[in-house]
Amino acid sequence: MKAKNLLRYAILFPAAILAFCLNSQGQTTTINNDKIRVGNGSETSINARGNMQQPFYQMGSYWFKLTYSSLPLNASFAVGGDGSNDWNLNGTQLHDPLMTNHSINTSGFNYNSGSSGTGTGVVVSTGELTFGGVVLQAEHTYELLPNNSFVKIKVKMTNISAVSADNVRVWVGTRDDWVGTTDRPTKQRGNLVDGSFQQISDASTRSAAVRVTSHSEGVLFYTDTDKANSIVNSCCTWSNITNQNPSTSTVTHSNDGSYGFYVRLDNLAPGQSDEFTWFYAAGSIGELDGIIGDVAQASGSISEITCSSAQFRAQAILSGTGYMMVVPAGSAAPTATEIAAGTDYGDVTVAYADNVTMTGGVAHDFEIESLNHSSSYTVYFVLENSGDGFSEIDVVSFNSGAPAAVNISTTGVSTCDGEDGMATANVTGGTAPFYFEWSTEESTAGISEKSPGTYGVEVTDSGGCPAVSASAEIGIDDTTLPTVIARDVTLNLDESGAAVLTAEMVDDGSFDDCGIGGMGVSKSNFNCTDLGENNVTFEVTDIAGNSAQEVIIVTVADDRLPVAMVEDITLVLDENGLATLDAATADAGSTDNCSIVHREIDLTDYTCADLGTHMATLTLVDASDNTTEVSFNVNVVDQTAPAATFADSPAIYLDAEGMAAPNQEALIAALTDNCGITSTHFDIESFDCTQAGMRTLQFTAEDGSGNAATFVTQVMVADTIKPSFNLNTIQVAI
Repeated sequence: MKAKNLLRYAILFPAAILAFCLNSQGQTTTINNDKIRVGNGSETSINARGNMQQPFYQMGSYWFKLTYSSLPLNASFAVGGDGSNDWNLNGTQLHDPLMTNHSINTSGFNYNSGSSGTGTGVVVSTGELTFGGVVLQAEHTYELLPNNSFVKIKVKMTNISAVSADNVRVWVGTRDDWVGTTDRPTKQRGNLVDGSFQQISDASTRSAAVRVTSHSEGVLFYTDTDKANSIVNSCCTWSNITNQNPSTSTVTHSNDGSYGFYVRLDNLAPGQSDEFTWFYAAGSIGELDGIIGDVAQASGSISEITCSSAQFRAQAILSGTGYMMVVPAGSAAPTATEIAAGTDYGDVTVAYADNVTMTGGVAHDFEIESLNHSSSYTVYFVLENSGDGFSEIDVVSFNSGAPAAVNISTTGVSTCDGEDGMATANVTGGTAPFYFEWSTEESTAGISEKSPGTYGVEVTDSGGCPAVSASAEIGIDDTTLPTVIARDVTLNLDESGAAVLTAEMVDDGSFDDCGIGGMGVSKSNFNCTDLGENNVTFEVTDIAGNSAQEVIIVTVADDRLPVAMVEDITLVLDENGLATLDAATADAGSTDNCSIVHREIDLTDYTCADLGTHMATLTLVDASDNTTEVSFNVNVVDQTAPAATFADSPAIYLDAEGMAAPNQEALIAALTDNCGITSTHFDIESFDCTQAGMRTLQFTAEDGSGNAATFVTQVMVADTIKPSFNLNTIQVAI
């Protein structure tokens, strides 16, 4: 026979506290192994109350929800009051409370490759719950392994206050059930007996399990603690569970309803803890009995876990050789032959291996050694029987222990130099007994008769964990406020427009009867927006934490001159012989540590009379009236050439001698320049009879800045003088 039922063993997950941290991957953490999923698939599986979001199970390619609507699971806590009866509603009750200082540790969670946020492994939620003067730390450890159809949850409650927490109670469950596709599943109270669910016969029998079934699927709600008792009731408020005495709860409920269990924990002195483990399993109705058997096995075969060791219990129906191998979680699975060899295989380094001759029906405890603390491991076990060969391989996982967590509670002394302070190291997690080494060289859990100051302790446990350290201050029973003596301060802004105020600049001799522990100012950084007087609070705190304040005036000043930047400027006169220079044009990038509010130059308007180079001055003024003057050259130039217009139909008339010179007044209708003409001339100075007719004539005009222009026209050279002649007298004889 090679059936898996040859082997009967289970797993107990670690009781060590992991160091809490935020998800270092900065992503949604969804517990999902393609059989069980916690949450809708796109949300973090554990909410701010430390509870699981709505659970789902997968059948085929579909996910089916396991609570009504989108409801998460519920939890309640209670502390105090008369606890003489096992079940009671006394003291302070918190229902689905938001925890303070809540954090989620995903260091033991393995994200699926290529899938955003989903995976398997361990997720630890921790936070604090306050019940009047009692503060409990609630630690919920959720573990889902590959191929498992159940989530394992460990709830650990630790008293971190200075007073005892009595009558501690926890409820877990759902206010409104739903299984797969029905809102009316059947709920049965019972227990797990020999790996199977067995319904209780009457309500008074203690029940640690609830089986919830429809025609297609089912849920197992189970805890392995004998401090628990299950409850089923009607829908749809959580108070139907928390207000129901388990001993009078109905055994079966076949309508829309609620279910859960109630756990009465131990009374907790300061620093003490109590815990229990529960399971949430789901699957198709045909698989449910097998899943229940897996849960039964998973509730007890790994035990006595420390940082470096654990105990693994295996039991087989047949006799043979049992082989056990421990490898780091996530390693490639070994074959039966590789497990029997007990050596490294492929890329896997075996953490521990052992084998023993086993008698059918007799459990054997394997002592696992040489583990690393705070690590996840997988145990593979196979039985070799001479007649049947190797059985199927069974797999269980666990986490090795983590170093203990230590916090120190202190009480103050009555005087500044008294010696009646006490400090106590409170240890959670780890493996007792613990060994203490204080900075005072004392080796007890608590020290006393101490003066104010810092005291440290190093704690070593008995489970091979690394030592852990903590320190705390023993304070002073002092209610006298410090005497504050302060002075007003003037700050000058630097070249970047900034100034820094320190408490030492303000303090003018403050003192305290027990000593000053610290000083501070309400505002330390100043800039240009703070120019002028500013009210600042100066606070003095003594070593006992008493504080006193005084408001002082901080005057922020700016005594830095603007930094002027100019360049010589060439200013071109316009067509009217005018030019204007403004301050913005003259400024070539001047700066100030705050801001320049005014710019001015002494010479702004220029004419033709100003041609040449002149000295001008730029004046800069900042918001604090700091003024800078700088001089620069202004070169005034005229670049406009003269303009001329010829007369209509210009003509030149030859004189009686057949000669003529161009006449500017006759030929030029208009001649202008912005600053005036200094010279003119024609390219032809004279004409004679040989040039009569249409001729090309050029006229050139030049101003005083050397700007010249030439104008061309066609001119008629005309001869308008008639010929003259004299008649001779001729005498004719008749």
